[in-house]
Amino acid sequence: MALAATNTLQTIDAWEDPLALLPRRKPQQFERDQTIYSPEDLAESLYLVVDGAVKISRISSETGRETVIDVEASESFFGISCLLHASERGEQAIALERSQVMEWHVSDLRELIARTPELGPALMRMVAHKLVEADSRIESFANDHIPRRLVKALLRLGERFG
Repeated sequence: MALAATNTLQTIDAWEDPLALLPRRKPQQFERDQTIYSPEDLAESLYLVVDGAVKISRISSETGRETVIDVEASESFFGISCLLHASERGEQAIALERSQVMEWHVSDLRELIARTPELGPALMRMVAHKLVEADSRIESFANDHIPRRLVKALLRLGERFG
């Protein structure tokens, strides 16, 4: 009898999309070229692009040159360094066009994870997915000639932005 009752319980897949588990926040509006955060800002929040596009980049302390790390589109998380307890961001996020962005402070995330344990693995999966993508791009930089890297970058952007 106890086994039958256990089988009827509905459980949430622990590897679910974090969007299904995070509460919705009122999006903040950012205009084109407006800074969302800068490299010296504390890593205190996780962000989600609701609408628009956000450029994530790093500025070289030696040359002052900007390196674009990624371009985030709708339903894409950024600012994941807050999940690693990093003190400073080390990167900047700038709206490429008029964008709406949701924000969750790290203290809110800790409370949400305590109340919704499935959120921790879901966030971990999102971070792991971003790391796999980054590894793939690094491998391409090391092994592919420039024309092939360009084609891969264009395909990736096409998938994200249509």
